[in-house]
Amino acid sequence: MQNKIVRHEIDIHVPASALWRILTCPQHMRQFLFNGEHLSDWKEGSMIMAYKKQSGEIRLIARGRVEEVVPGQRLRLSFFEVDSFSAEPLCLCYELWPAFDATKLMLAVELRPTCADAMMEESRMMLQKIKWLAEFGESGLTK
Repeated sequence: MQNKIVRHEIDIHVPASALWRILTCPQHMRQFLFNGEHLSDWKEGSMIMAYKKQSGEIRLIARGRVEEVVPGQRLRLSFFEVDSFSAEPLCLCYELWPAFDATKLMLAVELRPTCADAMMEESRMMLQKIKWLAEFGESGLTK
């Protein structure tokens, strides 16, 4: 079966530079992606390790790669969930565009057809969490 691409977009009322910091800062990423900590230098070709602390132990939950970086415009990542039996990665692509009084954030998720329905709502929620972090979060990134 061919992979399916799920796309969503949202307007976020902060400059693209502030939104980019949300997308690439591990302190913020843990709040919208895998609910874990992320280690990477965010350079194209670099590895990403996602882990979480459970019962006093550090557990790897996903590993991946930074596929493409165009600072302030595009970030493409691929992840393999450790507990998944699939050989197919979860591919995420964030694109930022200036809008009239906001930055438009588009998220495209490429995944197996069997996961598409569940990921539809999850990807919408991911964008809502990013919007909240950028506009109202403790980070002070609002306009």
